[in-house]
Amino acid sequence: MADKKQDKLTEAFATPYAFMLIVFLSIIFIGLSYVISSGRQDISMLSDITEEKRVQETIEEIIEAILNDETPESDSCVDLVWNKIESLNTDNFYVTMSDISSRINLNYFRDELIDGTDINKLLFKKGKSMSELEQYRHDIGLFPDPQCLQDDYLTEDAVLKYATVHSYMNINIADELALTELFKIRTGNDAGSESFRRRVQNERMNNAVVSNNNLKTILETHMDMLYPFINAVPVMNIHYVAEEILIRTLKYDFGDKPLSYPDRAYNTIIQSRDSREFKPENLKSVFTIDDVSHPIFDYCGTKSWFWEILISTADNKYKTVIAEIPDIGLSYRPEEDADYINTKRIIQIISSVKSEE
Repeated sequence: MADKKQDKLTEAFATPYAFMLIVFLSIIFIGLSYVISSGRQDISMLSDITEEKRVQETIEEIIEAILNDETPESDSCVDLVWNKIESLNTDNFYVTMSDISSRINLNYFRDELIDGTDINKLLFKKGKSMSELEQYRHDIGLFPDPQCLQDDYLTEDAVLKYATVHSYMNINIADELALTELFKIRTGNDAGSESFRRRVQNERMNNAVVSNNNLKTILETHMDMLYPFINAVPVMNIHYVAEEILIRTLKYDFGDKPLSYPDRAYNTIIQSRDSREFKPENLKSVFTIDDVSHPIFDYCGTKSWFWEILISTADNKYKTVIAEIPDIGLSYRPEEDADYINTKRIIQIISSVKSEE
């Protein structure tokens, strides 16, 4: 049992993607001039201090609980990891975890969804819009954090619960220029980025939908450098996405492909998600959609990809971000024959920050 536990923790912390993921996130999410220490060692350096060692062990236990989940295709409120987190709390040691990827990613969401629904009113100050922010993003590059936009663009609620920069770029719905910028960052190939952009444009002109397990057709020889940062997994987990974002997303027309019963889908999810777990194959009936290539399955799924773990002690606060890397062999769409149980799960620590209370 101990060997199995160690194998899973080794898998979580020491993966082929680890270095790439850390470098990517330090550039995209933290900024070029400041890199937060990443991986297991940033906490381990302080392991001689009792509190920091306890924090490290707590994070390991949470990761192990996630890896031991018997329904890896879904993350929900009924998962045993929440029991584990509750058991870790004491009077002077308080642990919480939240999904930080099931939000609007300001680095690649397009203005069609945001400005075409009331989501813009949730995110932006009066007079501001996603199209304006999109132009600003094209001019200066990708944003390190929603807080850097609060003074000029975002509402306080947007920063606290609606916006994120912690999610993967879904190639089917991401802004083309954001995809191109990420291609340049990852490959250093400016000429190749334009060729990549044209391939994306051609796929969209042909109304083609790229599945996560068929990405090589468009990422081609750059697959190893671009995956998992660019993929085709659903970006928001219906179990955790804010109700206000969920209903507005469901009522979007998806390019003349609106859901027939968005209110019914919303009620089904909200009334059940605190007590049951939806599986990918359940979503066709929830959304009343048989076509698994429908754009709703790019926006809404059953997985959370980035988590924020907060630990508060009497004197300090610790914030750790972890990410699950999607398996390249799975689509994460409503496919009946997907083998999630026998698929290796990989979880990586992205950053750990300590601050005083």
